[in-house]
Amino acid sequence: MKVISSKDNPTYKEIKKLLTSSSHRKKTGLTVAIGRKIVDDIVTSHLSTDVKYIVLTDEKDVSFYEDFNLILLNPKLAKTLDDVMADQGIMAVIERHYVDANNIPVQGPFLVLDGVSDPLNVGTLIRTAVGLQYKAILVGEGTADPLSPKVIRSSAGYSLFIPIFKGKNKDIFKILKDRAIKVITTYIHQEHCKPTFNTKLDDFALCLGSEGKGLSDIWKEYPDSINLILKSISIDSFNVAVAGSILMYILKTGGELCG
Repeated sequence: MKVISSKDNPTYKEIKKLLTSSSHRKKTGLTVAIGRKIVDDIVTSHLSTDVKYIVLTDEKDVSFYEDFNLILLNPKLAKTLDDVMADQGIMAVIERHYVDANNIPVQGPFLVLDGVSDPLNVGTLIRTAVGLQYKAILVGEGTADPLSPKVIRSSAGYSLFIPIFKGKNKDIFKILKDRAIKVITTYIHQEHCKPTFNTKLDDFALCLGSEGKGLSDIWKEYPDSINLILKSISIDSFNVAVAGSILMYILKTGGELCG
């Protein structure tokens, strides 16, 4: 078992880059999952074969993960990497890639994220999508990296358990259009909101934009879409993670929305 006790250690430097650099994660195809429950969920799932190594700060935990490549990290160094790592003493470096267009599931429902920049919101939305059995996440420009350590943590690890496609909005638009997928778009600034949409859908894509700017204009050109208006008389906009989670539930199970 390798022991890391210095910041000059190459593996320590590698972990630090994986935690902080999206370009390095993209280059290596590796990311970091931090926390005992998340790591345990990974090692007991089909993702166990993708684990490159597990980093621990306490030698007494070694026996629980003896089937994996293990690294023992000095607890003081753990504090320089991540607060949760310092507290829980475990992380996994895992190989995880975005899927290409050909490997997106044939049918939805799908969740499309367009400019949702807060990792906490992205993680919450992905966790909800997995819980409601959405088939894939399609990520456009300006959205926080779904395979970053922050999003993995905020999704409780579930961003590792669902296919994710990452590309430009025009690419996602074309993928959905070519498959004749019905698109549900959401807007916040409209004058009228009538409760006319009341149905359960099966094969669709729910598109969520940033709280500040909303969806990109390209989605207004989609040929088969339902436009939903999220409106409140007391606040100017809803938190996208809360609103998106409610919409995902209602669209999947049936219910009344403003359309």
